[in-house]
Amino acid sequence: MARDFDGVDDNISFGSDASIDNFPTATNGATCAMWLRADTPDIAFQVLVDKTPTGITGWRPMNWETFNEPDRLQCSAGWTGGADLTNWYAENAPGAVWKHVVAQYNANATTNDPLIFINGTSQTITEITPAPSGTWEPDAGANLILGWDNSSSAGNSYDGGAAAFCYDNTQWTAAAINRARWWGRPHGGLQVYHPLWTTKVANEGSATANGTVTGATMISSPIPVVRPGTAMMGMEIGW
Repeated sequence: MARDFDGVDDNISFGSDASIDNFPTATNGATCAMWLRADTPDIAFQVLVDKTPTGITGWRPMNWETFNEPDRLQCSAGWTGGADLTNWYAENAPGAVWKHVVAQYNANATTNDPLIFINGTSQTITEITPAPSGTWEPDAGANLILGWDNSSSAGNSYDGGAAAFCYDNTQWTAAAINRARWWGRPHGGLQVYHPLWTTKVANEGSATANGTVTGATMISSPIPVVRPGTAMMGMEIGW
């Protein structure tokens, strides 16, 4: 099962709390991951995950950006110098089939670029606005939202399915990315984990980030995520 977003106003808000603020400036950066399948991938711009205080500046881990070419998976970060957002994209966006996507970013240096993985493979990243400069724009007080943005901009809503949503204050290893892809939860101590394959909206991670659903109905999906015990995986990682 998964959640389906209608491209109009469906969203899941995980609220605002100090436990989920400013993850990109954590010692090891931030990771956002989930399974996606876009219903209308050729819309010019869709917000997938937002943590921006105004909907313009701040931190937006995932968007579609199709103004220039179809199906770019984009990551955006707010810095005080230059443009409101610095944007990076990967050409190989998921599109209309289910794929596992991961965006990682460390904002402890302006020279850092995000990393984007699709089905476990690191993608070539291109910067499309001026490089970061100045200081990081904090996202404290901004809601973490899936499928919508904090400015509620008409036409920016995600149209498609999503499942196994993760948001973490560290950059994952390749092994953790593959665990998230196949088993949903990559490791113990995960900050935000919402499987989205049931109606449950309580966060299974350690942060204060329970979901409030607007629309986003349940749908069936072929996502190959299972929920094994640690014995099945041959390890004890503190689920």
